[in-house]
Amino acid sequence: AQELFKTGYLHNHTRMWFASIWIFTLKLPWTLGADFFLRHLIDADPASNTLSWRWVAGIQTPGKTYLARPDNIAKYTNGKYQPTGLATEAPPIRDAEMYPVESIKPPRSIPKHSRVIVLLHGDDLRGFETLPTGLELAHVLVAGSGHSQTPWPFGDNARAFVDRAAQDVADACRQRFQTEVELIHALDEGLLAERADQHQSRIVVAPDAPVGPIGTGLNKLRQTLKKYAIDLYRIRRDWDTQAWPHAQKGFFPFKKQIPALLQQAGLIQ
Repeated sequence: AQELFKTGYLHNHTRMWFASIWIFTLKLPWTLGADFFLRHLIDADPASNTLSWRWVAGIQTPGKTYLARPDNIAKYTNGKYQPTGLATEAPPIRDAEMYPVESIKPPRSIPKHSRVIVLLHGDDLRGFETLPTGLELAHVLVAGSGHSQTPWPFGDNARAFVDRAAQDVADACRQRFQTEVELIHALDEGLLAERADQHQSRIVVAPDAPVGPIGTGLNKLRQTLKKYAIDLYRIRRDWDTQAWPHAQKGFFPFKKQIPALLQQAGLIQ
C-alpha cells in the first residue's frame, strides 16, 4: 500500500497478491479494492483493473480464483516479505448479478465526403489512426477526461498521466492534420455543439469505447447531441473488430485464436 501511494505503480504479480490478500485474508469487498487501485494507480485502466480483480475473486472466470501463498511471495521478493496468517483457501465469490455476453454491433458507416469533427478520448487517444478516408476534417478535439455524469479518471495519478498523453496526442495531431486541434477538459456536449456550429459540421467522429466510463459517456453524449441535430459516429480498428468476438471466457481460449488473428492482420505468414 505504501509503494502504491508513493509511486502510483505495482508490479503485476504484486497486484495479484494484494487483491488476493484483500479478498480472502482480510475479507474486504473486492469492489472496494478495485476502487482503491483506480484512485492511486498511474495506469488505472477501468477494464483491466476491474476484470483483474474479478478474476482473482473467482467471478470473471467462474470458479477460478487466485490464492496468494507465503512461499510464492517469499520466492519472488527474494525473501524480503515472508507473510504469516494468510488465507489457505480461496473460495470463489458469487456475484449476484449476471452480465450476459452481448454481441458487438458493427459501427455505422460515415457518409463519404462528410465534413466532420474528430473527438479523441482517453480510451483511444490515437483513434485518428483509423479514420476512414474521404472525410473532410473541420476540427480535432482531444478530451483529457470523461463525461461529467461518468467521470474518468478517478485518481490524481491517472488524471495526470492522461493529461500528459492528451497533450502529446494534440501535438501529434497538429503535425499530422492541416486543421485546428483543441485540447479540452471533458466530453462536453455544449462545447461540441458550439464547435460544430462554428465549423459548419453536423457529424462528430470518435473512437469506439463499447463499455466503461468513456463508453457510457459517449452514449450520453450522442443522445444530447441529437438535440442539436448533430450525429455521433464511432470508428473501430479492424484489429478490435476481429479480436473482440473471441474475448468471451478467460485468456487461454483467446490465446488459441492469436495465430489466426496475426495472420488475418498480415503480421505473420
